[in-house]
Amino acid sequence: MLIAGDEEPRCAALSDLVSVEEALDLVGVASDAVLAIELARTTLPDVVVLAPRLPGGGGAHLASELARASPHSRLIVAADPGDPAVLDEMIGARAIGFVPDDADRAEIVEAILRAARNQSSFPGDLVGRILSTPRRPVEGRDPGPPRAALVRLVAAAENDRRKIAGDIHDDSIQVMTAAGMRLQILRKSLDSPDQIRRLSEVEQTIHLSIVRLRRLIFELRPAALDLDGLGAALRLYAEGVSGQSGSSEVVDLLADEPSEDFRVILYRIGQEVLSNVRKHASATHVKITLAPSEGGYLITIADDGVGFEAGKERLVPGSGLATARERAELLGGRLDVESAPGSGTTVEYWLPGNGA
Repeated sequence: MLIAGDEEPRCAALSDLVSVEEALDLVGVASDAVLAIELARTTLPDVVVLAPRLPGGGGAHLASELARASPHSRLIVAADPGDPAVLDEMIGARAIGFVPDDADRAEIVEAILRAARNQSSFPGDLVGRILSTPRRPVEGRDPGPPRAALVRLVAAAENDRRKIAGDIHDDSIQVMTAAGMRLQILRKSLDSPDQIRRLSEVEQTIHLSIVRLRRLIFELRPAALDLDGLGAALRLYAEGVSGQSGSSEVVDLLADEPSEDFRVILYRIGQEVLSNVRKHASATHVKITLAPSEGGYLITIADDGVGFEAGKERLVPGSGLATARERAELLGGRLDVESAPGSGTTVEYWLPGNGA
């Protein structure tokens, strides 16, 4: 890793921290922009811990220069969390992690290691604060779409989910499947009914564990979202929601699939809504409609469940519907709820096509 900062005490502290961590290798410390770019070009670090401002340059411009000097380096911002404009600028420069000034040793090491694995590390409350603050022009340039930073953060989080899902499939499930096969071989050597019964119980436990892991993989990143599109992914999730107690229906009127980033966001909002149906609605039927609208995407999820008094019961902060609404509004969209006790619930959410 490379440290680039203009505050000598902080750089020295980071250097000392790295020196005692076997997993971390410091390749250089730069106190100005020119030296930072040169060290990045010659050492090609996996991770750069960068202060927003250095003598000779800083901010998004320096981040871009570092990316040109060492294209595979991942950028972590070391900054004051009270300055959302600076952090927003660095997120726009594709930083994937954040180290606050008051971070402890464990937080710093974890952020660096996550960056080395190409995983993001931004606290959720910080992201919300950044995105809720009006963006200021940077170095005379137009700030671009006001929610572009959120889209990038969502994409980074989805990459994390995809990697975890792949690891579960390639490691945990394979190991458990192999254990199940060995138990089948062991069964052939048993002749005691009691032993065979106990073995069958272990086999059933392994089978149920594999089923739960596969369900977790789907929750993390449904393959259908990439292979078959938004409608197919929502259909599969809805079938899981209503499979034991009712039916589900999907009407897909979209002529074209949303871009990958927006497909993910539309899916995650729908997932929150459908999860709310599963927990509270006691529905026998769920209908999902996907349609183009106002240059964007309109998703309607209607259930025939018990309903509730809209605006009071389940839109409290932190609830599923409140989280879904917040995600939509942060991207310039909206989410509306119509419900009444005994009359089911209809949730309609819309996102602009370009996320502006």
